[in-house]
Order: sequence, then C-alpha cells, then structure tokens
Amino acid sequence: MSTASLATRLLLVLMLACVLIPFSPGMPGEGLDPSWVLAINQAVAQGLVFGREVIFSYGPFGSVLTRNYHPSTDALMVFGGLHLVLAFSVALMVLSVGRLGVGLVGVAFAVGAMTYLRDALLFWYPLLVALCCDRLFRAPSEPPRTGEVSRLWLLALLCSPFGLLPLIKGSMLVSCGVVAGLLLLQFALERRWQAACVVVTVPLAWMLACWTVAGQPLDALPTYFRMMLPVIAGYTAAMSSDGVPWEPIAYLAGACWLLAVLWLDSDARGPRRFVLPAVFALSLFLAFKAAFVRHDGHALIAGSFLLLSALSLNLQWPSRRAVSALVVATGVWALIDDQYLGTGPVSSARSIQEAMVSAWSGVERRVAGDGGLQADFDASLAGIREGHRLRVLDGRADIYSFNQSHLLAAGARWSPRPVFQSYSAYTPELAEKNRRHLLSDAAPESIVFRVEPIDGRVPASEDGASWPLLMSAYRPVALENDTLYLARRTRVSSHSDAAGHPADAQVVASLGEPVVIPRNLGPVFARIDVRPTLLGRLAGLLYKPSELRMGVRLDDGRTRSFRFVVGSGPAGLVVSPLIESTAEFALLYGGHAYLSAKRVESFWVTAERPARFWSSRYTVSFERLVLGEPVDVGRLVGLDTFASLDGVPWGAVAPGCDGNIDAVNGVAPGVGAGAPAFGSDSLLSVSGWLALSTKTADLPDRVLLVLTDPAGARAFVEPRRTRRLDLGEHFAVGGMADAGFEAAFDVSGLRGRHLLALAYEKGGTLHMCPQFAIPVTLRGGV
Repeated sequence: MSTASLATRLLLVLMLACVLIPFSPGMPGEGLDPSWVLAINQAVAQGLVFGREVIFSYGPFGSVLTRNYHPSTDALMVFGGLHLVLAFSVALMVLSVGRLGVGLVGVAFAVGAMTYLRDALLFWYPLLVALCCDRLFRAPSEPPRTGEVSRLWLLALLCSPFGLLPLIKGSMLVSCGVVAGLLLLQFALERRWQAACVVVTVPLAWMLACWTVAGQPLDALPTYFRMMLPVIAGYTAAMSSDGVPWEPIAYLAGACWLLAVLWLDSDARGPRRFVLPAVFALSLFLAFKAAFVRHDGHALIAGSFLLLSALSLNLQWPSRRAVSALVVATGVWALIDDQYLGTGPVSSARSIQEAMVSAWSGVERRVAGDGGLQADFDASLAGIREGHRLRVLDGRADIYSFNQSHLLAAGARWSPRPVFQSYSAYTPELAEKNRRHLLSDAAPESIVFRVEPIDGRVPASEDGASWPLLMSAYRPVALENDTLYLARRTRVSSHSDAAGHPADAQVVASLGEPVVIPRNLGPVFARIDVRPTLLGRLAGLLYKPSELRMGVRLDDGRTRSFRFVVGSGPAGLVVSPLIESTAEFALLYGGHAYLSAKRVESFWVTAERPARFWSSRYTVSFERLVLGEPVDVGRLVGLDTFASLDGVPWGAVAPGCDGNIDAVNGVAPGVGAGAPAFGSDSLLSVSGWLALSTKTADLPDRVLLVLTDPAGARAFVEPRRTRRLDLGEHFAVGGMADAGFEAAFDVSGLRGRHLLALAYEKGGTLHMCPQFAIPVTLRGGV
C-alpha cells in the first residue's frame, strides 16, 4: 500500500472518529428536542425499562446519535461511537481494496462536512454492509479474495452494528432487519450456510449484549420492539408537514438514476443480481420518508444520503455512469442544502476543521480527568434551573406536555408517563398507555402542567385521553408563569375514570359538515374516529396522507381552526369548552361556568386535498366530562377584583384618550352589524392600552375598566399594567411600553346588558374616555 493510499485511509478513519465519537458532547438545553434528549439519558440513568416505562423513537443507546452528555450514559455513548467507527472503517476499507484513494477522499470530505446529519450515516450503514458482502462473497465459480475464515470474521464484525443501531433509534430495526433478511436469503440460495448463520446470530447476540450493558432486562426487549410499531406507524399522520414541493421530486429523480446505474453496472449474477438493488431501493425509500414526511430541515437527510450512496457506488463499480450518478446526487444535495444551510467549500472546510478541533479538545479534557464534563453538565442544569425556578412539589413528579429539562434541572424525582412528551402520544394505544399510567401505582404525586401544542394542533388533543384523570385525580396548587402545579388528591380506580362511561350521545358525521355538541352535557369529552381509505393507507405507507383540520364554532359565533391528528381522535379529547391556554385549563377546576365564553356550539373535520385519502363518514361519541370537586380558582389564576372609588372625585369627560381595547374574551371588538356580541356567564377578560398622550408617553396614574348597566350603575375593575414593547417601537417613545393593561374578573354577580368602557385617574381626579362603549351581555353565572 502506497503512502498516499495509507494517508487517505487514515484521514477517513480520523473523520469518522471525529463525527461518530462524542469526544466533546453537548450539554442539557431547553425546548422540545433538548428535553427529550436529556430525558432519554435520564431514563437510562434511573434504570427505567424501555418499551414499558419509556416509549419513544430512541432507545437506551440514543445518546450515540444525540451526542449529549450525561454522567450515567457517557460510557455507553463513547462505546457505541467507537463500535460504529470500527464498523464503518472496516466496511469502507473492504470497498476500497484495489481502488484509487480519490473515492475515499470524497467520502472523508462528505462525512466531515455533514457532521450535522448523523441520521444519514445510520441509513447508509446497512447499504455499506450489503456492498461489502457483494465484494467479499462472490459466486462459487469466482476466486475468493480472502480466506473463508477471514471473510466470516469480517462479516461478523460488519453485521454486529445491526444489533446496536435499533437500540440507538428504534426505526433502524426496519432497515437492519430487512437488509439482514435479504443477505440471509442470498447466502441460503448460494448455500453459504456459515455466512447465513453469521448474519442471523451475530446481530442478535450483540443486541442482547448491548441491551444488557444498558441495564435493561432481557424479557423487555420484545416489548421494546413491539411498542415501536405504534410509534413508527403513527408518525407519518401525526408529524407530517409540507415543505418545498420540488425537493422530493428532485430526490426521486436522483434516486431513480442511481438505481438505474446500479442495475446497468453491476456484474452480479444469481440472487446477488436482485439483492443489492433491493437494498439500495429500500435504503433510498427509508431516507425519503425520514426526510420528507416532516418536511423541514429533515430534507437534508435525503440529499446527504443520496450523496453518500452515490459515493459508495463509485467505490464498488467505478465507471462513467457511476460518475454521472455522483454528479446528479451532488447536484440534488446542493439544491436541497441551499434551501436550509447554503453549504459551500469554505463552510465545508470550516466544518471539518471544527469537528477535528472539537474532537481534539474533547480528548484532552477526557485524558486530563479533571471532571470538566461533569462540571459543564451541572452548570447547564443550574442555568436552566435559575432561568425558570420551577416549584418542586412533594413526591414523584412529571411534566406535561414537554420541557423535561425544566423538571430535571429543578431536581424533581422524575416519574414519567411512558410516552413522556405529549405530542408523541399520537395513536390510541400510546395515549391509553399514558392514561393508564395515571391509574397505576407509579402515578406521580405532583404534575407540572402547561398547554403548549405543536404544529397548530387542537390543544386538547395532546395527551387528551389523560385530561379527565388530571381533572378528577389531581387538584391545582399554584399557577405561576403560565405553569400549573397539580397535586394528587385521591387514588382512583380504572372504574372511576371521569370519561370512561358509555357514550351519552353518538353520531355519524360527514367530513366538512358541522357536528352540533349536545348542550345538556356541560363540559364535553368526545371520541372522534376518522378512518383513512385504502388509498389513504397506501399514501401513508409510501409518503404521507393529506392533512386533517378541525374547525370549531363558539356560542358567540367565533371560529377557530386547528390541525387534527387522526390518532388522537379515537383516544378522546375535551371538545367543549375550548381550552387554548394553561390558565383556561386551570379554570376548569372551578367549574365550567368560568369558561362560558369558550363553550363550543359545533365542530367539523375537513381534509386538505386530496380528500379521497379519508373516508367521508366518521363517528363521534360524546361523553360528559366529570370534573373533580370544584376549587377556588379565582385566587389560583389571579382574577382581578372590583375596585372601590369612594372619595375620588370625578372630573370632566376627557376630550379624548389615546388607547384601545384590543380584545374582549380573546376577540377584537368590531363595529357595525357584523360585530361580535360579547357575553359571559362568569368570566370576562379584557386587554388593551391607554395613554393621555402618545407623543410624550404621558400615562395615567391608574387605568379603570367600567361596566355600566341600563340603570346607569357602574362597576369598576383596575387592570394590571403589562409591558407592551410593540407600543414603544410603534410610537418611537420608550415610555409607551408601559401603557398596556389586561384584566380577568368574575362577573357572575352581574346580569343583563352592560357597556364596557375605559376611565382613568390623573392627579387625584377620575375621567371617562368618551370613545369606548362596547356592549356585553352578562348572564349571572347561568
């Protein structure tokens, strides 16, 4: 081997090590993705059983891909990275035997430049193994390149990651399992029984070993994979999103040309003639799904994988056609990458440099053994803790709907529901797992709760099946910073589940037509069962079905539109009142009258085009939502109270006020015959701003909301001041940022038609603003 060839191979191994071994791992962060990354590590640290106590798309070795540090999983993470570097290196060395080093330089450059996309590398590995088997095990009539024993040892090493990859990310079982099955079929047809035995036994043995090393019981492994089925099956309909439409078309065109080149250039005979194209087609399809179901930055997976596939094809069969496939793949990758990152030669070189510098720095810190990683980990958690200062309630605790980082940083005893981020409980089976967790002995004593739906979903659909139990089995303790703290108030049995009764009403509805909600049920829980057609199932398998939308009409005529996740419907959700915020969820504990303004008159489900992916008829079962013992939520949510103005004199009506009532019960007041008619049984919320002069930011001493009944009697509420940075920017006067106000107050003691207006106090005198007179109808708690 020449010096240049050796240097090329060493460069490749170096780049693989920098990318796959987390010498300088990431630290805990905030938000949706950083939270599940930390949660997966914490689950391993606590000895939670994957598939039983934790159900997610990642397994106990998930840190190998996420590359995030946790003191309890660091060794597993480094071990898994080392194993993958060894396997990738051997595979690429096998493919490069007898080839020029130029191809390996291209592979090394691609791997180093795409450090942000390790998912593409995982998809690439089974394809590399299939190519290596084609290289190592020629037809019986062809002379072997190495001895039989050596080939079997190489095959064992190459197949061992098939046992690890599904424990990193559960969906890799599909790729690894199908490729191993195709290789088994090939070896069996060629009567290579020893090779066939290696393909089956080595991945299984290595999987059992890694599973045990991660602290998981062996009898839980089948459950881990069984629970991956609803996670994988429900992902497409629940998590899909649309992106640039030409990207999947460009990718499919590049993939088809690559497959055509493979078929034309392959010199394989017999079963191998079909096995390798099947492996390429499967891998390209899985990368397509991973990239374009949730069509955002995930699209980068497709371009990167296509480029890696074309590079490996050129290693196996260098030809003009293979070069053309590489050119096409590079073009597709560049077009997709330009939409998100705009990677170029300079930025690629910078990425490679940063990867190497980061790896070297990490090696130095690890060798020094000064506890630097642990210190960084502790500092990151401390920063999260200081930024949010969650209350830590007694006993075991969980957090809805995500942001596990906040809870873990606060030092709580985490007792998670199985699907620990609510948006991922997107099938009836997964939602039921979470609901039953609240009925079990492992149910948390404390819950930190927030309404924070993703992708514009119906807010009540995320863990919606658990909401009745949260209402009946827990009581609110505090509401702070849009965070509701719940404490378990009674132990409930499966027979006392608030929404577990037979249906009080059931209807068969049609897509697009309103479904009227029975008014005699009070708060309403509904199970909405929309089924895909055969064409829709096929679309979901090959790509993704069209999106479903759910519209709602409130009693006062207002409408809302949300994304409807089909899997959440049969599990059930609260459809009335419409809950859109954490504070509104808290108000449910005080009885539904507080949310009369959010009572839903009807809802409808529609399908985006093409609508033929969904059955035109669906069923709806309504059930009465049985609330727990009412609590005083006025103090909990900080309701404003009526103010006394005794002794404060009234001055003349102001000639005019600079300000606005922006919203009443969440809706902007209108004018004319089509303006909304505001009404409430118990709660009225108002927001807006008021100034005496916007030029000088002259603000009143205090702002007052005024409710005047037909007899002229007035009731006053002093709203809270709120910061309005938009006002300061709009009027270019900094002081205007303090002109905002908002209030929410109980009007159950008032009845009849009132006028809502604004007044203010300045210099010890009260003044009415003349331009505000918004009619509202108060129903006295009825």
